[in-house]
Amino acid sequence: MLQQHKETASIYAYVLLTHGPKPKGSIENHPAARQQISNLRGAALEFESLADLRIAYDYARSFSKLADLPNFLKLLKAFKKHNGTVLIDDFRRLFANHSGDDRAALLDELLDFKENIRDLKTSKLLGELSQTQVTLICAAESPVKFARTPAPRAPRAKDERQLQTQKAVDASRKVRSSAADAKARELAELRDRLAATSNEVSNRQLADAANAEGLRTTRGKLWKPAGVNRMLKRLGG
Repeated sequence: MLQQHKETASIYAYVLLTHGPKPKGSIENHPAARQQISNLRGAALEFESLADLRIAYDYARSFSKLADLPNFLKLLKAFKKHNGTVLIDDFRRLFANHSGDDRAALLDELLDFKENIRDLKTSKLLGELSQTQVTLICAAESPVKFARTPAPRAPRAKDERQLQTQKAVDASRKVRSSAADAKARELAELRDRLAATSNEVSNRQLADAANAEGLRTTRGKLWKPAGVNRMLKRLGG
């Protein structure tokens, strides 16, 4: 039986919402997300113990550059830093709703992350595609229709599964650590600003100020004094 780890490994994926209402909560049943999530979840389940699917998304009815998809860009930068891979279901979604006149410019931006994006339709990294495949993808028109058909997989050896799981755990840990460090720096900068007008800044004061400025934890929640204390310890106090 596959060895269990204290930390669950994760597969990080991206969903692009280009139609339907602007989501106010979960995108699980959003009309623009359902097929993408189904495709991604099916792939995640094939990884056996790697079935913890973590999804980032952007809601953009039209876009012309990566900056118009801020969550995607943030995810790509994090995974490039740690040599990781973001999974999407179909590369064509990145071009079918492009609103500018120069899709090649968007392709150039994406090629900066060519080793960090993989899609299910081609089963390839962006950098592994042939010129013909890239041309067809860039010329895609909306709507994009792709429903993934699960492929049978030969069972892997126990040692191979354990190694794959550990690699995913390590990559997941690095991404979370990087995000936590960034939050710690945000709090430290705010603390220094507050300290300029006050002799001492308590964790309670810092938490209240962070919440008032719209700063949130890595899980998108409000700050509490205990959480502030833990984060500042990452920077040495």
